[in-house]
Amino acid sequence: MPFINVKTSVEMSGEQAESLRAALTRAAEQCLGKPEAFVMCGFEDNCRLYFRNGGGIAYVEVKLFGKGSAGAYAKMTAQVSDAVSEVLGISSDKIYVNYQESSDWGWNGSNF
Repeated sequence: MPFINVKTSVEMSGEQAESLRAALTRAAEQCLGKPEAFVMCGFEDNCRLYFRNGGGIAYVEVKLFGKGSAGAYAKMTAQVSDAVSEVLGISSDKIYVNYQESSDWGWNGSNF
């Protein structure tokens, strides 16, 4: 049920998107306990993002149904940062990860 959206200033190939998708869905399962089959990912490359002195930048939104713990979020941030750094070559000090919890989430024509 999480939606993980990655906005980045760099161009992303289809192969990179698939590699990052696999890493992010695996992280959501390992860190947040969300089954990979229910994780949706979105990728927006070539965004006009500005932070510090430019270069590669990423902003990652993790939206999920329910609540997570600070410990789970810390583990998730580490895995997200590692994946984005490895796949896109962006330094971890240029990656923001934002968590948004929701008690209202719809799927398959109804709400949880």
